[in-house]
Amino acid sequence: MRRTLSGNKRIQLTSIISLGKGKPILTTTAEADEETENPIPLKVPENEAEFRRFPLIILGRSVNKVLSSEAIAAMSVAVSEGGSTVVFARGKPGNDPLFDELSPAIWEESAAAPFD
Repeated sequence: MRRTLSGNKRIQLTSIISLGKGKPILTTTAEADEETENPIPLKVPENEAEFRRFPLIILGRSVNKVLSSEAIAAMSVAVSEGGSTVVFARGKPGNDPLFDELSPAIWEESAAAPFD
């Protein structure tokens, strides 16, 4: 999905990928903040204002390994009150109860488990 989206010149894509227990890999195709024209800092969002920069947030699995509980709460506020949209692309993104509140569906245990 990341490869497809990054190929579209009309989409400014920032991705955070975690491969195992190491530090997450961050990439972006955005060159500058549209409002301030300043370079966008390349870091994992931690607060509501940082999450609100993203109109669409696509989550994979094990997000709680990359985002702190505070960051997940800030993302939840950005989605529920700030106008950001969240997509759970690979099932339930983690075990934080806020994911249940954000989810448009109730996850069955078999649907929330990784594929074997």
